[in-house]
Amino acid sequence: MAVLGSQGVTSFHGKYRIPPWVKVPEDLKDPEVFQVPTRLLEAIFGREGCRIPYIEQVSKAMLKLKALESPHFTKVVVYGSYIYKLRAKWMLQSVAERHCQHQERGMLKLEETMNALELGPWMKPASSQDEGQDVEISLWPELE
Repeated sequence: MAVLGSQGVTSFHGKYRIPPWVKVPEDLKDPEVFQVPTRLLEAIFGREGCRIPYIEQVSKAMLKLKALESPHFTKVVVYGSYIYKLRAKWMLQSVAERHCQHQERGMLKLEETMNALELGPWMKPASSQDEGQDVEISLWPELE
């Protein structure tokens, strides 16, 4: 069966939608298979996989995601010619690495901010002899 879509003719092989750039059956043999941490799926593929058609079009490959027994990883299967499978894998690795670097920078900024907000000597809790007395706490140290 074939359907005319915005990207050309899309065929269906069993239950899979086959993009027009994937040659059946030769590109469906010997797929590239790797695992992606499940926590990165949305960052790589978008919410509910909305970026998958774009990634497939740019890489000229076909992607399938398969759940594994471990909830921590998802299997990614890439179909296409050898060079297009490599391109797709490189693209996915690049997006994952960029996301991890972005998260790491965010964590470093958070850590810097928390360290900057850390209590200085001018904000230490009042000693026990000051109990019962009003204590003024300044958010900014006295300027000298």
